[in-house]
Amino acid sequence: ADTFYRHTYQLPGTYVVTISGTTMSHFGKCSTPLNFWNLEAVISWGDLGITDLSCAFWNRNAMTSVPSSLPSNVTSLSYAFNDARALDQNLNGWNTSSVTNFDGTFRFAQAFNNGGNTLTWNTSSATTMVNMFSNASAFDQLLSAWNISAVTNMAGMLTGSGMSALNYSDTLIGWSQRSVQTAVTLDASAKAVSGCQARRARRPPSSPRQRGS
Repeated sequence: ADTFYRHTYQLPGTYVVTISGTTMSHFGKCSTPLNFWNLEAVISWGDLGITDLSCAFWNRNAMTSVPSSLPSNVTSLSYAFNDARALDQNLNGWNTSSVTNFDGTFRFAQAFNNGGNTLTWNTSSATTMVNMFSNASAFDQLLSAWNISAVTNMAGMLTGSGMSALNYSDTLIGWSQRSVQTAVTLDASAKAVSGCQARRARRPPSSPRQRGS
């Protein structure tokens, strides 16, 4: 069962809260927190042995900053920033080479665009990206360099995202030149492609089947 700890401060203000212990493999809860405006930043992961950040910052609408690096053993970022609407930090310092689950990572993270930088994550272990950028309306970065060779599900991945026709087209072209799983559906509703090469890249042999405009 979940254990909740409460503390009432005598004066309003900004406080640093420290979590200590020997192990906490999972950090997060997939439900709207009672005080979802209270958390503004996470300074450090500590040495808690975190391996699962699924729903870590679910609906944390005031959070603008997280540590610049990721614990090396994290395997899930599923819905980690779901509805975290203020975050737009450059997260290229995160080593995501062990992460297998990217489902809903930035779903409804409406300000996120990686600080205006191309998101250069290592996705070589990824197997699922369902709804990863769904309704992340500010996100418009090129993903063509991503290794999606083990990904089996991309349903809803870019639906409602802010990805431009140019970045979407170049992403498809880049992926069409890589080794990928067969019969993988990529949802990108209302996304248009630009140029004949991008149109051909929509459904080349052994490439993700794309659903969009």
